[in-house]
Amino acid sequence: MLLCLGPPARAVIIAAMLLSTLVARAFVIPSEAWILILQEAIFGGLELPSYFWFPLVPWLAIFLTGSFVGQALARVRQGTLEASTLIHQMNRAGLGLAFLGLFLTACYKLLKISFGAVWSPDVFLAAYPAQTTTLLPGYLAVLLWVFAALMQRIDISGRYDRLMWLLSISGRTSLFTYVVQFAVVESAPALLGLKGTLGISGFLTLFATGQITMWFLAHAYGRTRGWFPRDDYAESLKVVKARCAAA
Repeated sequence: MLLCLGPPARAVIIAAMLLSTLVARAFVIPSEAWILILQEAIFGGLELPSYFWFPLVPWLAIFLTGSFVGQALARVRQGTLEASTLIHQMNRAGLGLAFLGLFLTACYKLLKISFGAVWSPDVFLAAYPAQTTTLLPGYLAVLLWVFAALMQRIDISGRYDRLMWLLSISGRTSLFTYVVQFAVVESAPALLGLKGTLGISGFLTLFATGQITMWFLAHAYGRTRGWFPRDDYAESLKVVKARCAAA
């Protein structure tokens, strides 16, 4: 899909996926249990999920949004796009997405005030500001700004310290880290009977131990794949300095 479709087609598909999710949640209310489970797996349900926290269609749409940055990064590596240009584009796109998120959330509020007593509650429950509805552009804006700031720090300023290297381990094993973190930060606490019982101290403890555990797992995985040499930090620092010198 990514190789065959250009950016405009992908943008249309992403918008269609998100809109179809909203429509399916708001207007398709199955009466049979197995259809309800199927709907939750594909589009998600109106209430808190029973089985599928990450339904296929809206989350595939979210993942497809990453292809735009991924393509731009490939062009930077190929030398057909300047890193400074990409940083400017990401900051500008982030600003547009932030305004879009505010606009969509305001529209939701106005519609609820105007038609809350007329339209079905399911419509507003399906469109409630969340990570796959009106708040999504805001989340994407923050991600773009953070990524642009990191690129400015590393690729333009050449400041690549131990903290940046530590973060890069998760980035260079991103698929492994994404999949395994479910077992570390969700399944393990649930099996220990901690689900729904953590206060702020428990959350901070889980966050810290989860981060440390995931880092060591990701580093071990990268070493077994041959991605990280023994002196990986020094080698990475040389690459960063060489790129900044060339730029």
